[in-house]
Amino acid sequence: MQTVRQSLLGFRILCEDCLGILYRSEEANSRPTDGDGPFVNASVLATLRGRLACWRLSRQGFVAGANGTWALTDSGREHAEHLVRSHRLWESYMARHFSLPDDHLHEAAHRVEHYLDVPMVDQLEQELDQPGLDPHGRSIPGRSAKEVKEADHSDEVSGPSPEG
Repeated sequence: MQTVRQSLLGFRILCEDCLGILYRSEEANSRPTDGDGPFVNASVLATLRGRLACWRLSRQGFVAGANGTWALTDSGREHAEHLVRSHRLWESYMARHFSLPDDHLHEAAHRVEHYLDVPMVDQLEQELDQPGLDPHGRSIPGRSAKEVKEADHSDEVSGPSPEG
């Protein structure tokens, strides 16, 4: 049972990585590449697992396309923005609170981005005084309409804060 859960988690993370690759490609106004460009991990889209992930994302309405040419839909872009926002805020948090070289921030943020929910990302943003750029100078996406709705709903579920 644990092996099944781990496999499903690994596939979810792969799907999210594909969304991130496509988002960063849009952000750079280019196609993902397998070469030395900014999308070295884009080769994952060409693997069997990557193609399966994109097929799954297309069934969920997050990407559109076929034959290895994929593009984010509006809902896919919104989901990808949350991932990239989480990633860049976590890099910013680590840069502020830990003595790590900049080239060590990415891998840790890449692992954590998949587990940060909307309230946690909002808390990171508040603690960092709402930075506009990550430590590498890249723009940090703002909250999406979906995140605003989720945050409003989590406030309703948790009730009012003790301060009032």
